[in-house]
Amino acid sequence: MIKVRLIILGLSFYLDGLLSIYQSYSLFSFLSFLPLFTITSLVLIFPYFTKQKPYLKYCFILGLFYDVAYTNTLLLNAVVFTLIGILIKCLYFYLNNNFLNGILINIITIISYETILYLILTIVQYLSFNLNTFILMLISFIITNTIYYAIIYLTLILLRRILPFKSSI
Repeated sequence: MIKVRLIILGLSFYLDGLLSIYQSYSLFSFLSFLPLFTITSLVLIFPYFTKQKPYLKYCFILGLFYDVAYTNTLLLNAVVFTLIGILIKCLYFYLNNNFLNGILINIITIISYETILYLILTIVQYLSFNLNTFILMLISFIITNTIYYAIIYLTLILLRRILPFKSSI
C-alpha cells in the first residue's frame, strides 16, 4: 500500500516538472497544457490512508518538496498542500470513493488550490495578473488534470485486479 502511494506521488511530482516545459503549447488559441499533477495525486492517494495524520504529513512534505523544486516560495505550498489535504479529507467524508466523485473532488481541489495561491500572491503583490487570465489558466488546469486523474484512476483499477492492494474507503 505504501508503495502505491509513493509511486503515484513520485510519478506525479516528476511529471509536473517534465510537462511544465510544454506550457507554451496550446490546444486551442486560449487553452494551454498546464499540469498540476502533484495536487491531483493528493486526491488519488487519499483512499489508501486509514488515518488522517499520516496523510497530512505526506501533504506537508510533498508541498515542501514542491516549494524547493518548482516554486522557490519556501513553506507556501507546504501550508497550502496541507490545507488542500484537509479539504480532500472533508470532501471524501461526504462523497463516496468512485470515479465521478473523484473527478468532482479533483476539480474542487484544483479550483481551491489555484484560488488560494492567486489570492495570496496578489495580496502580497508577488505576481499580478488579471482575473480573465486566471480563469483561462484555471480551465486549462482543470482539463489537463482531469485527464490525468482519469488515466491514473483507471490504471489503478486495472492494477487492483492483478496486484493485491486495497483502498481504505
